[in-house]
Amino acid sequence: MRIINKLAFVSLSIATLFSLTAKAQDVESLKSIQSLERTVFKRINNLPYYGVFDQIGFRVEGSTVVLTGKVAQPRNRKDAEIAIRDVPGIKAVVNNIEILPLSPYDDAIRRKTLRTFYRDGSSLSRYVQEPRPSIRIIVENGNITLEGNVTYKSDSDFAYMLARTVTGVFNVTNNLTVGTEMYR
Repeated sequence: MRIINKLAFVSLSIATLFSLTAKAQDVESLKSIQSLERTVFKRINNLPYYGVFDQIGFRVEGSTVVLTGKVAQPRNRKDAEIAIRDVPGIKAVVNNIEILPLSPYDDAIRRKTLRTFYRDGSSLSRYVQEPRPSIRIIVENGNITLEGNVTYKSDSDFAYMLARTVTGVFNVTNNLTVGTEMYR
């Protein structure tokens, strides 16, 4: 009976040890992924021509980074891929970034919307200032999508309201999140 109890105790001890080792590896893996996300986020935000009219997102799937979003300047699509291709820990990059149609009509809406945010939305101007605007104004075929984040719900509502006042706009979609900035 004592031998059985000792064997049970040893077995339980070994199982506990393996469990703790697995949890430590999970925590280490999570820290590694968060570090990778921070690095990718910084590289994208430091692109030289990445501005208020572009929105690039990403997700990390193991050692692969999947890029998403829409850009007004075609060069930003390729620049984003090049910027993160050499990040340690990344083995592959899937580039699903869409290039917005080149349109003088959409360009005019972009300018009008930005001007409206500066002129009529004095509290919003801080969100659209370069080099790292936290509100992104995506214009596609006369439709505006607001992406990014703001500090207060009232800022999100105000941005939506101002974007709706821009002449020539068909529809406005408000995808602004409220709160602190995430690595996306």
